[in-house]
Amino acid sequence: MITRVEALNYRCLKYICRTVNGLNVLVGPNASGKTTFIDVIAFLGDLVRDGFAYAVKSRTLNWNDLLWMRKGDGFQLAVEVKIPEEIQAKLGDAKYQFLVEGSGAGKRYRKGAEGRGLGRQNTLGFDI
Repeated sequence: MITRVEALNYRCLKYICRTVNGLNVLVGPNASGKTTFIDVIAFLGDLVRDGFAYAVKSRTLNWNDLLWMRKGDGFQLAVEVKIPEEIQAKLGDAKYQFLVEGSGAGKRYRKGAEGRGLGRQNTLGFDI
């Protein structure tokens, strides 16, 4: 179960960190970030299921559309989840981090992921 959603410099969200639980209602005026808040979870789901290039290209053809105020080099997204105890006992201390940074002319990006307790570490480079 997702217990926290956090985003930094993602689309219209400069920074948000919200605890979530069983039932949550998003209320606010048009263009205040309600859909973007939900898209944080959807983006991470697309990332895990279909890969980074798909997660980006399914939302925009222009990388800057994903950046707060269409400026900067990247964004950070995170979700915190409650893992059932029987699964947690098998995984140990599990953690996943996602960071997107730009370099050069703003068209090359890097995704860094770290897994503790899962024995995985990787960095992927790609063009968008």
